[in-house]
Amino acid sequence: MPIVDTITEWLLLKSRASILELGSSRLRWAEGVFVNNRPVFSNFRQLPAPPSVLSSQLGQFVCDTAEMAKALKQLTEQKFIFENYASIVIPDQAFHFGSFWVPAVAAKTGLQPFVEREIQKTSSLPYKEYSVKYEFGEKKDNKIPVHYCALPLGILNEILEICDEAKIVPIAVQPSFAGLVKLLKTSLGESKHPSVFLHIGNESITAGIYGNDGLRAVHIINRGISDLIKIIQTTGKSAEEAQKALTDELVLLEDPTSDAQFEIETYRLIEAALADILQKIYGFLLLFSNDHPDESGFIKIVLSGGGTSIRNLDKLITSNIGIPTVALSRELDMIAADFKSPAHENLETLAPIIGNMLLEPWRFDRYDRIMAA
Repeated sequence: MPIVDTITEWLLLKSRASILELGSSRLRWAEGVFVNNRPVFSNFRQLPAPPSVLSSQLGQFVCDTAEMAKALKQLTEQKFIFENYASIVIPDQAFHFGSFWVPAVAAKTGLQPFVEREIQKTSSLPYKEYSVKYEFGEKKDNKIPVHYCALPLGILNEILEICDEAKIVPIAVQPSFAGLVKLLKTSLGESKHPSVFLHIGNESITAGIYGNDGLRAVHIINRGISDLIKIIQTTGKSAEEAQKALTDELVLLEDPTSDAQFEIETYRLIEAALADILQKIYGFLLLFSNDHPDESGFIKIVLSGGGTSIRNLDKLITSNIGIPTVALSRELDMIAADFKSPAHENLETLAPIIGNMLLEPWRFDRYDRIMAA
């Protein structure tokens, strides 16, 4: 490792940087540490995010750069010429990621050509339009598993431009699920069977499979809370009223399969969208089970993200998919017991940030210890 990189790593290890989450609905700025295996925030602020569109397929982060930078200055309380150093967490849908297997013999010549071919085959942009990081796992049946994570350069450059205008120096750019997986691994048992996580965000849902040997698979479902809100808005409600109808009212019953469930008007509106989401989750799990028959049989599903504010969503998933489902705060009950969350937040919404506290020290040229193969 070059001497400059060595010094940088040492400085990052000895100093504290902030964490900036560029969510599609909220901007969050946090500083904190783990004390006795529990997260403690020394600073936390949040603001509604300015309108933006972030798409890995288009390779664009469309927003008003000046407006976004202004919001970040307000968030960080930037008043002087000094810059803030931060690890940047962005929504998973900004990335193109996946995994594949390479014959061990062929891999001896290098993995780069295989990664290029796989990304070219599965993505909507040319390989040269991405910043790519990849890792490989242990050989199995004379094959090597390779995981890759690719961020469109158009998105990366826009983030760098916004940060530069807001006097923020990025020391890492990471997908949201990286911190979540790091946090979930703190509660793993000894079972050989994997578990599932569902991070239900505003624009999309990240589904992942993880176990004692790391993250096995990750998949983006292009449905989120905003889709349900838009459906409810067709009745004439404002976005705020639709949000309250979804999260404050009882939309899902304790037994979502009962006849009484269909008497709830809001549920009837979003039933088709919920069914589509459930079908896509099931399809992802089925595909993994077919590819890994020796690992079929999931222990549980863990929910995080803003979607957990929909009461009894865990019971809907359990009854339809047949796998016990719990909220993250129940899965991490030892942390949740003494966790003092900021106003309007909880362990589920802050999971990516809290997990990022465990990823220190960060490096800008490595997408977050991505998919621990």
